[in-house]
Amino acid sequence: MIVPAQYGQTASNFVVTNPVTQLGLSLTSEINLSSFDLISVSALRQAHAEGHFDIDSTSLPFIDLNYGPKSRSASEDLRLQSNDPSARLVWLVGMNLFFDTDTYEPFLLFTFGIPHAQTGFVHTEAYALYGQSTYKATDRFSVTAGLRLSQEHKEASYSQDAQP
Repeated sequence: MIVPAQYGQTASNFVVTNPVTQLGLSLTSEINLSSFDLISVSALRQAHAEGHFDIDSTSLPFIDLNYGPKSRSASEDLRLQSNDPSARLVWLVGMNLFFDTDTYEPFLLFTFGIPHAQTGFVHTEAYALYGQSTYKATDRFSVTAGLRLSQEHKEASYSQDAQP
């Protein structure tokens, strides 16, 4: 069958696959001190997919895609916070770090059976400082104020092999 037999169906010249493997690890630690707590949340994550798609949705090899994106990230959130919930002033301050690298290799686009190799990556670094405090004026009225300063930097690259 070159084209789908019924409306809403697709044809393919191979079995379409897209297995995804993910692995994550996180660790939370807390140190309770006399007037505040120190809390850390650390995480690592890795993911990988191997996709094979028939983009033209026919049984002929017009446009096919074979790709294997990989992602690795790490993050850290570190904060100090008051630990007396009955206090009139409850506060927290902290910082957050995030690093992520995504690669796209292999990324092969086939047009009429001719491979067009492509590679790329995106690297992200993000940093943040934050704080929040709540003043309990009465049992029924409180005021909360917070601030967050963030900076994010992304770097990306893409290349495609020249074709004859």
